[in-house]
Amino acid sequence: MVPEAVLVQGDDFFRTASDPNRSEIEIAGLYDLRRLASQVLIPHSEGREPAYQSYSWEADSLGDWVREPSGSPLIVDGVYSTHVALRDFYDLRVWVTSPHEIRLSRGLERDGETAKSKWVDVWMPAEDRYIAEQAPHDHAHLVLDGSGAIVDQMGEAMFTVKGGSLF
Repeated sequence: MVPEAVLVQGDDFFRTASDPNRSEIEIAGLYDLRRLASQVLIPHSEGREPAYQSYSWEADSLGDWVREPSGSPLIVDGVYSTHVALRDFYDLRVWVTSPHEIRLSRGLERDGETAKSKWVDVWMPAEDRYIAEQAPHDHAHLVLDGSGAIVDQMGEAMFTVKGGSLF
């Protein structure tokens, strides 16, 4: 963990069902990457305070405003965070790989069995298209194997390094 770092979750930028730009076909079409850029990445890159509305999964609406301190290291977590439209905002891009079965298992562990059809029919196929078309692993500074990540007693994960442009 990076001390004093700000963690922004990509899931906070999920598009509401009523968003006219929402698309299950377009790469990252379920996420509002323009909002991520305008509310977080651009302000951070200019030394300003990032402020964004988080997505409420329960209400399918934009929820509370989150304000983050300026000048702190920024970590953006999420599959589409290294989309070609956002890549240049980052000093370090990390990609974590994991087989389909493990991705599904972890998703269902987090979201419950009732979300299985979303994972199998929508989210994972969309992620697979993104990986095939934009190859985020080829643009990562560090590629980690997340399939056998070990979590220690402190709750910190340890990964096997697979590659990246640092090597």
